[in-house]
Amino acid sequence: MSPRGFRRLCAVGAALFSALFVVVFGGVVPAHAAPANQMQLEFQTTQWNENISVYLGGELTNVVINWGDLDADPSSPDVIQNVTDQGPGSGDITLTQSPLYDGTFVVTITATKLERFGKCLGGSDTTLTKVLSWGDFGMTSLRCGFDHRSELRQVPATLPATVTDLSNAFSYANGFNQDISGWNTSNVTNMSHMFESAVSFNRSLATWNISNVTNMTDMFKKVGFYSMSNENYSSTLVGWGSQSVMPNVNLGAVSTQAVTCDAVNARATLLASPNNWTISDVAPTISCPTNNNQNNNQNNSGSSGAAAAELAQTGSPVNGYSVFAWLLVILGTLVLVSPRLLKKFNQ
Repeated sequence: MSPRGFRRLCAVGAALFSALFVVVFGGVVPAHAAPANQMQLEFQTTQWNENISVYLGGELTNVVINWGDLDADPSSPDVIQNVTDQGPGSGDITLTQSPLYDGTFVVTITATKLERFGKCLGGSDTTLTKVLSWGDFGMTSLRCGFDHRSELRQVPATLPATVTDLSNAFSYANGFNQDISGWNTSNVTNMSHMFESAVSFNRSLATWNISNVTNMTDMFKKVGFYSMSNENYSSTLVGWGSQSVMPNVNLGAVSTQAVTCDAVNARATLLASPNNWTISDVAPTISCPTNNNQNNNQNNSGSSGAAAAELAQTGSPVNGYSVFAWLLVILGTLVLVSPRLLKKFNQ
């Protein structure tokens, strides 16, 4: 093969590889992650001197907040704040700055220990728009982490495994609707009021591990009435009904309804012994076959739950079948085209 032919063949190969990358990964290059010892928050202000606030609590050790440039003077140093240490179980503290110009501010937090992030506000705070990274501080609580944060749109796709309390995490965060199905909730015990009045939220949570959750009181209160579809609620029930769960949980899901037989059966599994859940939702109205084999019902629900969750989140079949099919098409094309290319480039 001539050098020119070889270069052409390489170019074609690169183009085909790019096409393969787009098909498999959607053309998205994973973002560079923030260092594990940093929490990064993005705030957006619309007027000068508008407050931006960070709410912390519990045990705090070596917490340092870099607020960035707050006066729009490039020669000025970043505003650095050292937070006073406090012991386990200590109360909430509010840390606030008032930038002298409007715009976007990325605030970085470092710490040895940061037990709790968030505060139950009771009123709207519109400045926090994104959480870019959590940091690795042994955080155990996101209680009221984003309560009334009406402009929040983005949080990390994963959750620190140390978190046990998600109560009120997104209550009244009425602009939030991110896919958080990848969160590790295996150690979470409290999800009460988690999405209460989060009127934009409409996602299936079928993939969440809820095996240790004991409190789901009003978890979806006023969510379904405004936004959460019966389909996503049904998918969630199917995923949860296939798990080994804590008994006597009260799931508050007012205004949502199971609308598939898999969901109706999963709901029945959660209500029945030994689970003995109480589910406050709209009672199912569809007629479904009675399944007398509880084990088979759970196994079927598990399989259907995974499929339902995948379809609800992506609209694609599970187990990567679509991606595999595309791979076969592209590889077949390479096999057919390569001999002709070699012959052409050798001419």
